[in-house]
Amino acid sequence: MNENVPVPTPSNALDVLVVCNPVWEVTARLGEPLSAHQAWKQGQTHVAETAIEAVWGTGGSASNTAAELARRGRIVAQVGSVGSDEAGELACSFLREQGVRLSVRVHPGRRTKSSAILLQPDGQTDFQIWAPSGTVEPASLEHIPSVWDAPKVLHLDRVPEWIHGWLDSEPARPTRLSLDLHSCPYRRPTRERLERLLPHLAYLQLSNDAGALLEEDWFRDAIRAIPWVVWTRGADGLRVQIHGEGWRERPSLVRSSAVTDGTGAGDAFAAEMVEALLEDSLSDQALIEAVERGLRAAAAVCGRIGPHLVT
Repeated sequence: MNENVPVPTPSNALDVLVVCNPVWEVTARLGEPLSAHQAWKQGQTHVAETAIEAVWGTGGSASNTAAELARRGRIVAQVGSVGSDEAGELACSFLREQGVRLSVRVHPGRRTKSSAILLQPDGQTDFQIWAPSGTVEPASLEHIPSVWDAPKVLHLDRVPEWIHGWLDSEPARPTRLSLDLHSCPYRRPTRERLERLLPHLAYLQLSNDAGALLEEDWFRDAIRAIPWVVWTRGADGLRVQIHGEGWRERPSLVRSSAVTDGTGAGDAFAAEMVEALLEDSLSDQALIEAVERGLRAAAAVCGRIGPHLVT
């Protein structure tokens, strides 16, 4: 299952790189309430078999964004690790089918992380992750093949421990950095890494939860240097900051009553923004147009089950 890594040429130079382990995920529409703890005890397969509807695919925000960009014909690669199990094989197979190029290390005797999105009968969404003892460790900088060390965009969905190593060598790379931040970091090492990363970003996307950082003066000051910043707020729409010049409001295109499954909407939105980073010199108009496309993509995801825009 180890992938052969193609040597880039002018015709296949890498557009986007994500560094994260493949995760095998099921989105389950439930007929009866099921707590995350109950799901953990029953296991992923049982959750899927007893659901009214189950959709399988890969999980993880950056991986979802990568798959969407690859489906559009972008040259996208994912670097990571899996265990020597069925979940790892299925996750890698799904990503290859979407067109994502993989450099995946298979660890004999280890486990691949799996997850479930539980769509409850009352409209609430719960999440369950299976990461038992022996699950592979997170991907790291050393996993990136030398032929893929200069993508046009490095897209992140968290602030990884290896980011210092990347930034130390970053001046030699013509790479734009994109961060889709899903939660507010509270541990000091993570906050220190974030503080160092922010000046290097071309695009920052904040979830509703990560927006709590906007209450802190240092963070508001730091993000003024980022060309494009978007704060996604679910049904409340979003706010856009262009080159530090204040916030612009944009309403959501989806009514709450029309949402089938909102999981992955932010990932689809991020795909539009990353695609704009590939094409433009970070102009105001390019951001505005990308936001409109992103809102439509997010609305499409909300109208179906599962985070991927595939049949």
